[in-house]
Amino acid sequence: MPFLPGSLTVSRVDADRWELVDPLVYQGRRDRFVVPAGFVTDFATVPGLVRWFVPRFGAFTLAAILHDWLITEGSGWSPPARPTASSGG
Repeated sequence: MPFLPGSLTVSRVDADRWELVDPLVYQGRRDRFVVPAGFVTDFATVPGLVRWFVPRFGAFTLAAILHDWLITEGSGWSPPARPTASSGG
């Protein structure tokens, strides 16, 4: 399993957000991602209108936290620069 063994421990921040007490580690084939303790997440962002049908947490909770972290702070990735007309591309 790509997420390293261990339990997910969070602390409630408010009605919709939770803070990681311990780091969350994902080990892929090439890359390792560490979501640091203290990161705040809302688990899966699900519109209130459909929360009765689509839960905010469950089997996908760890992936949802990693997704939140990558989107807000951790990706470090930027798309390649597009050629401009002046660069001959």
